[in-house]
Amino acid sequence: MVVQASFEDLNGIKLAGICLVQPYFGRNDEVVDKCWVFVCPNTSGYNDVRINPAADSRLMSLRCPRVLVCVAEKDNLRDRGLLYYETLKNCGLGWRN
Repeated sequence: MVVQASFEDLNGIKLAGICLVQPYFGRNDEVVDKCWVFVCPNTSGYNDVRINPAADSRLMSLRCPRVLVCVAEKDNLRDRGLLYYETLKNCGLGWRN
């Protein structure tokens, strides 16, 4: 939503930051992801930006100065959350852990 908000007029509202707590960014090797194709039949696949925001080329244009990504140590989808964090970090926006 924040990426989309970066491209829309928010009538002067500026985002101070976002907090993602155990975000659901699916992986194609997890059984739960078979539901994604059922829920969203017009999906472009498991790298659809709605389920894998790290694949969104618009991240470089993110207008949000702070991002907090929290993942649980034993969460099956932990690696995808960490991938999102690394993608944000590598966008050159100066974020640090």
